[in-house]
Amino acid sequence: MTVAPSSLAGARAGPDHAPPTSSRAAGVILAVTLVALFSGELSVSRLVLRAAPLALVALLATMPARYRLTRRVPPALVLFVLWAFLSYCWSADRFSSQRRLIDLGLTALLGWGLGAILGMEGLRRTTTKVFKVIVVINLLLIAALPEWASRPKVDDAPGWHALLGHKNALGMFAALAVATFWFERRAGGRRWLLAAVVLLVGSRSSTSLALLLVLAAAAMWNKAVGSSSTPTARAGRVGVSVLFVALGVGVFATQFDVITSLLGRGVTLSGRTEIWAASWRIGITQRPAHGFGLGGVWEAAVPPTSDIWKTLKFKAFHAHNGYLDILLQLGAVGLALFLAFVLPALARLSRQSAPAHRWGTCVIAALLLNGLAESSPLLGDGLLLLVLIASAVSQAPSATEVPPLGGPMAARMRQRELSTTSSERRGSRSPSWRP
Repeated sequence: MTVAPSSLAGARAGPDHAPPTSSRAAGVILAVTLVALFSGELSVSRLVLRAAPLALVALLATMPARYRLTRRVPPALVLFVLWAFLSYCWSADRFSSQRRLIDLGLTALLGWGLGAILGMEGLRRTTTKVFKVIVVINLLLIAALPEWASRPKVDDAPGWHALLGHKNALGMFAALAVATFWFERRAGGRRWLLAAVVLLVGSRSSTSLALLLVLAAAAMWNKAVGSSSTPTARAGRVGVSVLFVALGVGVFATQFDVITSLLGRGVTLSGRTEIWAASWRIGITQRPAHGFGLGGVWEAAVPPTSDIWKTLKFKAFHAHNGYLDILLQLGAVGLALFLAFVLPALARLSRQSAPAHRWGTCVIAALLLNGLAESSPLLGDGLLLLVLIASAVSQAPSATEVPPLGGPMAARMRQRELSTTSSERRGSRSPSWRP
């Protein structure tokens, strides 16, 4: 007796599943986007980032309407984008705001669409493959063009920058790559993990190094809490995690002698404390609720940017703190809406044990932590990753999802279906029936 696979095929073709060709196309769009996102030195990168949402719209137009209608959009993300566009009305620099708002709208659209189509596992797999390519390209450039790859930028900060344009950008990418490759280490990924660590150390970014130590502490703590090993082993892991946190705080906050000599940095966090103080005192306190508009600061010499520059006696182009930058540009309302779409996604991810969800937890945590010292993790390059993951995890889990035909799980499912069908047939027989 055989059972027709129509129910299984119908399940895979249900409204919660993207057609296979659409998933592959979404993966290609994401791969191209990530390469452009982490290639700041290429002049074509911005053009690619502007064209990718158009490719996504074309892809969505070819997909079944029943599928598009089942995709969820995080409400807080919509409110955050709407608030940012509304801030144009009171922007201190409307010309710069126009460009930033276009970028934000395209980023939100791209992140929502690709996250909804690929899901968490699709995001993780595609990101892992692309990160491997980017790591190889950067290492080759550093080996072939060492002088160019480490030439100091406008801030004269030493360290590798390679294809990303700045040492801190390379450091942030390397930290994300470490978090990504960590979940591949048992599948022959240890060499990729080592390569990402080499890039991070070579960037000489104290922020990223501190972030790596804190993430390592979190991983050690999680292993200690969830471990069934002896109390002595658990206590040892807790002790190591506390040590990593202390080292991370030391690298970031005090930059003690050995770290200072290694990284060549000062005790004022490269002038960050001065920028933070000026941003708060001159900008945020003037408009604490609604800010100066997205893109309304840091580019044109108009208040409050000109006042901040005058106080600092040098030109700063962001607050070196993502949370302060959101407060400065979008006010307390904007920061609340931003956290309202990021933190619930982090909470949903932390309740799941699948590798893709644990990877998403690490990525969001890394970006939020790095946002304490840089603005780009929250308002720049990192925003796309935040929207991608928030969109993917907000989609309803498919009740009809089944593994591909031919796998062991599918075989067990078919056997279960056979048993259920046989039981139903026996139950439908009349009690008076006799052979």
